[in-house]
Amino acid sequence: TSGHGQGAALLLPLLLLLLLQLLVQGLAQQLVRLPVRFDDADVPLWADSAADYKDAVGQFRSQAKLVIRAAAKLAPSPVLNSVAAFLQEGLQTAANSNSAATAAAGSEATQTQQQQQALRRQLRQGHMALEAVVILLESVLPSLCDASVVTTAGLGEGLAALLQQLMAQRYREPLLVTLHARGLEAFSKLIPLAPELLVPLLLASFECMAALQLEQSGQLPPPAKVTLQWKEDAMARLAMAKVMLNVAKEAPSAFLPHLEALVARIQQLWDAGQLREGE
Repeated sequence: TSGHGQGAALLLPLLLLLLLQLLVQGLAQQLVRLPVRFDDADVPLWADSAADYKDAVGQFRSQAKLVIRAAAKLAPSPVLNSVAAFLQEGLQTAANSNSAATAAAGSEATQTQQQQQALRRQLRQGHMALEAVVILLESVLPSLCDASVVTTAGLGEGLAALLQQLMAQRYREPLLVTLHARGLEAFSKLIPLAPELLVPLLLASFECMAALQLEQSGQLPPPAKVTLQWKEDAMARLAMAKVMLNVAKEAPSAFLPHLEALVARIQQLWDAGQLREGE
């Protein structure tokens, strides 16, 4: 009886860790089904309107974040493993969507209605997958990037590997770029603990912003007729530019040794007309 009691005492923590891991995985699978953009075609029967559905989805995301954040505090290593597996899958889905959008760029006029619908579905899948990844990162990183947790649980290499995977992505579709920026920004709390990742992060941010090429010099005023594509590209570039600003707020001392080189690079891009006002 005593042996059985000791065995049960040892088993309970393991079961709790497994349950927390399954909980995070289950919530991630629900998050990836939620739309990023809302229109009347998305509205399920239980919702009165797209706005009503958007509000319900927003509430679910907020609650899911709280649950995942609590799970990360209780079981940092298992939760990190779950996030790593989901991140790899989500990034692949987003990359496939971006490739499809890039291949189709400029040929909209010659596409059939079926081709356009198939592209919209694939882009929608990429948006949902990448936003689910971002929500997971925003949920767990505040807890996992605590110095004591990183040291105790040995999370340093795993967190760095996640950031490196994210930094390796290059998107051209503007909403994917905007979501990508949110994901990179979520790692800002890791930089004070791993300042060697700052320069690769800055370089990645510059390259991701440059992927959305300017059609004219950044110092020129916007075109007389601003298209939706122009607006979305501008917002995505600005979101990526803000990654540097927000990382600097979290890790100012890490920035100081690189400040002169950073200013020189920004001036170079400005002089070449590759930056807009505010970027």
